[in-house]
Amino acid sequence: MRPATALIWLVLLLAGCGGGPATMDGTAALQRVGLAETDAQRYAVESLATGQAYGLLAAAGRAFKALPDDERSGVIHGLAGWARSYAESGLFADAYAARRGSSMPAPPEHTESVDEAVERWNREGLEELERMRRSALPMLPEADRAEMLERLEAMEAQYRNPELLAIQRQGIEMERAEERRSYEAALARWAAELPEDPGTLIAQRLHEFLDTCADVDFDAELVERYGRLRFANPDNERRPWAWKLCFRAGAASVEAARRVATGWLEDLEG
Repeated sequence: MRPATALIWLVLLLAGCGGGPATMDGTAALQRVGLAETDAQRYAVESLATGQAYGLLAAAGRAFKALPDDERSGVIHGLAGWARSYAESGLFADAYAARRGSSMPAPPEHTESVDEAVERWNREGLEELERMRRSALPMLPEADRAEMLERLEAMEAQYRNPELLAIQRQGIEMERAEERRSYEAALARWAAELPEDPGTLIAQRLHEFLDTCADVDFDAELVERYGRLRFANPDNERRPWAWKLCFRAGAASVEAARRVATGWLEDLEG
């Protein structure tokens, strides 16, 4: 699902059927689609942060579709007013900041320095050799003990070899440098995907929506295939899911949604 999808669902739900002059209080509108305000707040933040709207659709989509046509306009305006008011509130800013912080990548942590890690590796290796001398060596036939002892002594010499210790140190340093690079890349992605200012992300989602629905062919022909309506033009059938959603919503709904998105963008980027 494209990141814009959640905003498409939200904007289409809010701008919906074109609407008329009727209005409704935001709390009443939420009640009409079966949403508690705390749930609506949670869905709004999560949809913005993740680009997904499954929870919102599952909770409110069916109830909205069941509304009589003459009630939808008032509900739409009430929801739109509530959503805009919440998005501009300190409560939303705090909830977004908390959601952002919860997904911030954690830096790599090590309980020991590189020197300590090398020393531990060396110590554990020598301890293992000593255990083999004490336990495994006596279990061998006497004829094989001299050869095994020679091997153990050669391995001990390797553990005490400064060159091997230097190679081990280099490996640990390289591993930690790679961990740091991975962390910094993850941190950069996090900062780009969840900017500190939620208005930046709202604007990004709105731009994605406007780009997605800019070229919808609302007159595209549909044909029935395998019991479902599909686009006659194969190019349209390959369009993104979000583009098809706009087609199903219809020209009036999408145009109304574009007005909402454009007006909000003007205020955000003014």
